[in-house]
Amino acid sequence: MKNLKDRINQHPKDSVAIRYLESDNERIITYGEFKDDIERFWILMDKCNMGDSKIAIVGLNSYSWLIAYYSIVVSGSVAIPLDVKNAKFDYNDIKNEFDYIFLDTNLIEESLLEQDFHNRYFYLDNLVDMLHNYSTKYAVKKEINNANTSTILFTSGTTGKRKGVMISNDIRTLTSNSTLQAVNQTTEIVSSKTTFYLMLPLHAGYTLFNVEMIFNVGGTVIISKGPRYYEMELNIFKPSLIATVPLEMEYFWHKYTKNPSYFGNILPVLWSSGAALSPEIAKNFCQKGFTVLTVYGSSEGSLISLNILKGADSKFDSVGKPIPGINIVILSNEIAIKGDSLCLGYVNAESPINEDGWFLTGDMGYMDNDGYLFINGRKKNVIIFSNGFNIYPETIEEIILTASNSIDEIVIQANMQNETLNAELYGYKIDQDDVKHSIENYNKSAPEYKRITSWKIRNTPFSRNSLNKIIRN
Repeated sequence: MKNLKDRINQHPKDSVAIRYLESDNERIITYGEFKDDIERFWILMDKCNMGDSKIAIVGLNSYSWLIAYYSIVVSGSVAIPLDVKNAKFDYNDIKNEFDYIFLDTNLIEESLLEQDFHNRYFYLDNLVDMLHNYSTKYAVKKEINNANTSTILFTSGTTGKRKGVMISNDIRTLTSNSTLQAVNQTTEIVSSKTTFYLMLPLHAGYTLFNVEMIFNVGGTVIISKGPRYYEMELNIFKPSLIATVPLEMEYFWHKYTKNPSYFGNILPVLWSSGAALSPEIAKNFCQKGFTVLTVYGSSEGSLISLNILKGADSKFDSVGKPIPGINIVILSNEIAIKGDSLCLGYVNAESPINEDGWFLTGDMGYMDNDGYLFINGRKKNVIIFSNGFNIYPETIEEIILTASNSIDEIVIQANMQNETLNAELYGYKIDQDDVKHSIENYNKSAPEYKRITSWKIRNTPFSRNSLNKIIRN
């Protein structure tokens, strides 16, 4: 199976691979330049004896980040992307898992890097300038086994201890190809003409699969500089596809309703993942002519299912149908998956895939008669009182959030001693009457065992991981 480097070589050298703003000036990287910089990185690896090494990458989204990652995974070494928001914690927690590190300046104290890695750390900020000192004629072609581990993704830790998930080039390629097939099943959404707006962190598996899919077809990746630049970038680049998360979807809807030209007077395809997207938000966008994609996946299972939402008859509360190559069954209300895109296992831990080849996702759900998958919540979050009924807190949270005008975040908790439900919530402009009204209205229609008996308002937002999922205690 061809890896990304082979696919990049197939695209016209002068076609645009990457665009971004640099000091408010547009920077364009062609596929020919991208290929050359990957080969220059190989020279750096050879000079520093990085062959067959585990190499960490931690930094904000950048062209340098992309060069480092894709150069490593097509060289025979293993890339370990880390969350820039938790750089110090990740570094101290798993620094024994890697041999070299590429990072943004000022993330880790240089004295600590010197102590731990001596001359085996490099800054992403000056990587491109450093590479351009090398001539591609000295690059040595890498012969690798694409079935071996090329990436280790550390799970977010929203529930339980983080684990290192081992992914191969073959898995990434299979996933991007299957996702492309699913996305284009009715209308060609992703092609060589696609301009993809990259705003989610690159260390997340979902983001990497998306980016690789775009590179595989010869499309263009637009690297965002961050939230402060969204409106300017959207109007300059006018991307045709935006991958985001539910929290950002709500932000985009707020901006769009105030300014219909917010996206540059076009209607990009909006692709949401990471958590359940509010059906109301999805409907709102579709009513304005947008196409909305929702995707369900995990680090261990790659991308699992996809839903294409276009009209009023769409199933807005579903995460869609399995992508090609993925089989889904429901075992004791838990979603289980099987397919060639499952991970190779965990680092230094028992494999999450059972002897029959199934991965139990930890998500509770069901499939309807049309083959659409629905998710109730996380197995670890399910509340079971003595009456034996399952209570899914995420479902209750969504009902209250939809009904409220001032609650931005809510977490339902259980008092197991009294067998009652409590709510903790936060809002930027919280309104006590709105909170009371929203919860009382919910309680009127809920069975007694699902009613909220007390609530408290917190002064600060809940902690979230890099994909904006609330980290539950």
